Amino acid sequence: MNVRHEAFCLADPWFFDRRREMSADDLAAPPYSPQWTVEETPHWRFLRPSGTALPEQGWAVEVSAAPGNVDRVLDRIREYCRTRRLHHRHLRSRSIFLDRNAEYPTTGGTGALATIYPPDNNALERILDDLSELLAGEPGPDIDGALRCGKCPIHVHYGGFAELWTEHGGARVPALRRPSSALEPAPRGPDFSVPDWVRIPDCVAEYTDAPIPPHPVAEVLSQAHGTAVYLAERGGERVVVEEAWPFTGLDGNGVDAVARLERKNDLFARLAGIPGIPKTHAYLSGQRHYLVREHRPGLPLDVWLARHYPLTRRDCPEADLAAYRGQALSVLAQVDRIVAEAAERGVVLENPRDILVDSSGTVSLIGFDRDETALRLRLFLPLAPLYRLVPERLRWAAELTERRFSLPAGYADRIAPPTEPAHTELDEPRPDWTLVRKQIAEALLACATPDRQDRLFPGDIEQFRVGGATFGTGAAGVLHSLHVAGVGRFPEHEQWLLDAIDGHQPSRAGFYDGSHGIAYVLEEFGYRKAAGDLLAASRALVDQTVGHDLASGLAGVGLTRLHFAATRADNEFGRQALNIGIRLAEALDTAEPPGASARAGLLHGWSGPALLFLRLYERTGEPAWLSFADQALERDLEECVPAPDGSLAVRDGDRGSQRGAGIGSAGILIVTEQLARYRFDAKAARSLPALRVACRGEFALHPGLLNGRSGLAAGLAFSSAPDRRAQDAIDRHLTRLSWYAVPFRGGLAFPGSHLLRLSADVATGGAGVLRTLSALQDGTELLPFLGPTPRVSHESTVDVSVDMSISRQFRHAEP
Repeated sequence: MNVRHEAFCLADPWFFDRRREMSADDLAAPPYSPQWTVEETPHWRFLRPSGTALPEQGWAVEVSAAPGNVDRVLDRIREYCRTRRLHHRHLRSRSIFLDRNAEYPTTGGTGALATIYPPDNNALERILDDLSELLAGEPGPDIDGALRCGKCPIHVHYGGFAELWTEHGGARVPALRRPSSALEPAPRGPDFSVPDWVRIPDCVAEYTDAPIPPHPVAEVLSQAHGTAVYLAERGGERVVVEEAWPFTGLDGNGVDAVARLERKNDLFARLAGIPGIPKTHAYLSGQRHYLVREHRPGLPLDVWLARHYPLTRRDCPEADLAAYRGQALSVLAQVDRIVAEAAERGVVLENPRDILVDSSGTVSLIGFDRDETALRLRLFLPLAPLYRLVPERLRWAAELTERRFSLPAGYADRIAPPTEPAHTELDEPRPDWTLVRKQIAEALLACATPDRQDRLFPGDIEQFRVGGATFGTGAAGVLHSLHVAGVGRFPEHEQWLLDAIDGHQPSRAGFYDGSHGIAYVLEEFGYRKAAGDLLAASRALVDQTVGHDLASGLAGVGLTRLHFAATRADNEFGRQALNIGIRLAEALDTAEPPGASARAGLLHGWSGPALLFLRLYERTGEPAWLSFADQALERDLEECVPAPDGSLAVRDGDRGSQRGAGIGSAGILIVTEQLARYRFDAKAARSLPALRVACRGEFALHPGLLNGRSGLAAGLAFSSAPDRRAQDAIDRHLTRLSWYAVPFRGGLAFPGSHLLRLSADVATGGAGVLRTLSALQDGTELLPFLGPTPRVSHESTVDVSVDMSISRQFRHAEP
């Protein structure tokens, strides 16, 4: 489970969202005299005395606070800065303060409450001395990326006072100016660091000893705000060191990291000696707290499931099902035993989630957080988070589990009592696909929020990092999907998209996460000037882009420029695309080898550049581009591993393998099928049968286009040699969209990442599902640059044309 996504579940029961700000929480400043300028941003309130100036960058003083002394600390800081006429800023509200001190903040930040900007190093020294007295005895946590100065909650870091930006890795990032006047990315991260050209003042140098774990760290296992888990060495043995910072790392109940770690240590002590409970070696408290415990081998349960769950493979034999059933029931029995023995000691462990399973099947419990869904369902049907959104289907899932895995009679009754299941059109033996597509479109439009500036359609949490207008997780992709699927054009929503880019310098150049995907949609909709202006504003970002991928790198930029060359008959765009193709072709021989985490596939692998090479071949007729495409696909295939069922899937470290379109086999398959049409003897084409098998598995965790079942169906549809098995697999994928469908405001919605909340976006949600159905049934383009999709005859299809009545409920847009 990705706990970062869980942090975005606290604000809304249906969609990922940031924690909401309450007007009563405003940390309003007392009235300042007219000689002060007050400016507000979404998170900060800046206060500047008139007639004073600051350098562009320098040493800043940051102040933290605990939840119980926020007002007191802030009142002292503001009064101090007011009387001394110092530039300063503070968080606008208590809600923002609590979010930025959460273990997983939804608004980013470092945990600072206020920042003071000294005009020079002499003022810096004076401020540190004064605040040491002013805030003596006040509690406050450490601040990420800053150096704590003594016991008071005051810190320093070197950074920008004015907004300076540079392009780095295809993104616009905060910058510092070197003595040569060149800009470089500002240091970022949890540890204090200073550029090598900055001298550390004496008043700061005395504090440079930051706290470190009690034993040498071999590996950082996980890290969040206020917490970390390390693999360390203690006297020649491996141990786990868990770190917690006081007053921060707050959970959803406002409990800080130290209180949770103390409770965990207490529970380990009470449960000592129970098989499966790690031994503890020490608990150390100070500026930071450390729990040192036994290292237990094994994989987290979700990773173990990803590696062992049998239904991801095609035509799973009964012997494999039986073997897995035995393993899963053993895991369940061991957890039940630990829970029962804990109860005998007066400790209630309700549905624990922090489970490790080692290579022998032995279970360890390394934490005591509660899972929202029953383990006995999670082990056999890992869709459990979905049933928080549609609890009416829980009994159906329990019965499916009992039936598919031949579990003992009554197993389903221990998960959920008999109820009347929710029923949608997708549950019909022969769904009316016209109605299904109409209902998906209705749900997409029903969740639009044109009154919000940060997003129009809810999607993955990525939209809070890259913005709500993008193609992959934002408005551009959803609006384009509605248009491609024949639903219609919606002027109010298109105006939102135009407003979102108006006057804003693009911060990313990519197609799925930046300006090029937005420009593509604007061009398709006829907003040619806005599209052209956006590409022109992205020029510096493109020059700095070095990534090869389609999502955020050069492949997406090159394909967009090639598209503009065609739509505008503009050779300059064609020349730009050609130059990008040459850059990527030259990079093939020197590209980094595959890493531990999966990248191969349409979005992040070399399949994206291969797609650009194919389109350049179609434009130029030069056979060398086909050779480059073959070579690029071979790079992605280096990340693949064969499986016993004859499939070829992208390996993903300890997490098993990936078979989807964004990352995985389906994405490689889609592009390889297109290469084989031009060069049937390409080296990559030899892998086509195994890549097709990878897309025929019975189970997929997600329904989405780029992360789930829809992408598997689409990958099979591109086959140059379709057969009955592929058709059956496509039919199965489409009909099993019913597993995930959630009735929503008269329509059908689909869950996004980890099935925790509904998503409307192309990458993970309803827009991607709608695109898939339109492509497979109408032959429309599945995604930009892929070309028309081979139409698939679906036995359950009644009428594949879209009922346009939905679009009559809205006004059609004219650019």
